[in-house]
Amino acid sequence: MKARSNLKLKIQKRTEQIVNDKKIVLGVTGSIAAYKSYDLIRALKREKAIIRCVVTDAGMQFINKLTMESLLQDNIYTDIFGDYSAKKAIHIALAEWADLILIMPASADIMAKAAIGIADDLLSCIILATKAKVVFVPAMHTNMWNHLCTQENVKKIQKLGYDIISPEIGILADGTQGVGHISSLEKILEKIKNILN
Repeated sequence: MKARSNLKLKIQKRTEQIVNDKKIVLGVTGSIAAYKSYDLIRALKREKAIIRCVVTDAGMQFINKLTMESLLQDNIYTDIFGDYSAKKAIHIALAEWADLILIMPASADIMAKAAIGIADDLLSCIILATKAKVVFVPAMHTNMWNHLCTQENVKKIQKLGYDIISPEIGILADGTQGVGHISSLEKILEKIKNILN
């Protein structure tokens, strides 16, 4: 029993070292699954990641600014033209700062922008400007996920070297069941650790 708990402690320490002091830009877009970003922030902070959070205009409709900033113990970034007292343009500063860009939840809109290089807000500019690994965690209604445009954009994103943690089958916001439910927190954390390792 003692050997098993020692092994568990060693694995936990190794996991913490992978994420410890790693710089993650978390992009939150317009999806009902945006509230799951609270749990992800808690989990990453427990493992000592340094997080900067960028929220799109649509994402702001789904999260509470005060709650998010309390969890982060930092301001969130929303506006490419905001006054953030950075020496560089904020999208360049964050793009260069990050070890990983994680978009969770990723809407069909942000994936379409990334697929063709549109940069018309802070998050899409960061994606275009970064040399860090970019990971999309989509969440949307089944009809949107299955649409030919979205599926083509997924292929384009992967060709560009971005990763996607595919959505799962589950209960959606309208009460129906189908693919489009955001991937589990465990899978997302495992992917982050694999990339940062």
